[in-house]
Amino acid sequence: MNSIEAERWHVGFLWEYGDRGDSSCDYEKSAYYRDYLAPRYDPKAAQRRIRSFLSLYEGIRREGLRTPIIVADVGVLDLGFRYFRFDGCHRVSACKVLGMTRVAARIFDTEVVTLWSRMRDWIRFGR
Repeated sequence: MNSIEAERWHVGFLWEYGDRGDSSCDYEKSAYYRDYLAPRYDPKAAQRRIRSFLSLYEGIRREGLRTPIIVADVGVLDLGFRYFRFDGCHRVSACKVLGMTRVAARIFDTEVVTLWSRMRDWIRFGR
């Protein structure tokens, strides 16, 4: 997910949640659920995902970010940006809404990321 979509969907939903965040809210009426999750997942999976996202947000609110995000240093690829967020979109969105300006990150160089990606594909697809 690119940063514009993360801002629109994840951050937007968490701002809305923060404004009315209690267990009595009907999150299935939110644009995040209706327009982002529901078209991609069956109803039970979409509900699990929204509960998991809110649980993550609440955990970070209470305890801070405990699991670093994973980014790849892609500076040598001359893409116009130095780092690519490889894992941690929900965590970064929660931290942003909570006012955190810095987050812990594990940074991999592109050679390691390429190797990891190839290993993942080999495990998933046998190639």
